[in-house]
Amino acid sequence: MDTEQFQAWSSCDGDGPVIVCFAGELDLAFADVAKRALLAVVTAGGPPIVVDVSGLTFIDAAGIRSIVAAQTAARLAEQPLRLVGARGVCEMILELLGLIEVDSPRRPVRAEISHGG
Repeated sequence: MDTEQFQAWSSCDGDGPVIVCFAGELDLAFADVAKRALLAVVTAGGPPIVVDVSGLTFIDAAGIRSIVAAQTAARLAEQPLRLVGARGVCEMILELLGLIEVDSPRRPVRAEISHGG
């Protein structure tokens, strides 16, 4: 499997939220990469975490488990974690599982990130 099928990166600008971005296919081959990227930014009482999943084209059960594990860790650390930007099949799956809320009207991903959840 090509290691460029999934990418994860994060950034933090001063007092704003920590932004973690995912792109590509989040499947069994890359679930641990995603989980490590998310858990690396979870800190007790830390700034909100915004996970931009707008670049995801696919997610399977292993990918979902990595997100749920990070949500659990963030909740225990009392650190808000919110997924934004889900599209297509990924949006349907994440919404069905209750991992995202679909807002109406929808704000652009940049607006979601600036609000930090």
